[in-house]
Amino acid sequence: MGKKTLKFIYEKSDDYREFTVDGMFGGVSPYGLLQAYLTEETINIPEDELYNIIDGGRLEKKDSTNIENIVKKSVHAKINIPRETIPSIVEWLNAKYDEYKEIKKGNY
Repeated sequence: MGKKTLKFIYEKSDDYREFTVDGMFGGVSPYGLLQAYLTEETINIPEDELYNIIDGGRLEKKDSTNIENIVKKSVHAKINIPRETIPSIVEWLNAKYDEYKEIKKGNY
């Protein structure tokens, strides 16, 4: 009997987008799903900036408005992971983390 094969075809959904994940939070639902909210941290940008023009056209910053020391956590997505899938995700994350450590040590 010959080998059975299974082919996976990957395609990006219409609402696909990329973002940096700086954190996540969540828990286990009553149905056993691991629910994780993926977050990205950003800081406020000024609404505007005012500059003085000095000495031959150089700019000197005078003022900015609406700058506060606030870190905004944007929740970009919620993922629901079935309990049967969790071990393979943990294994994949651990393998990728090991690769990262090797790269950082310069052993790659």
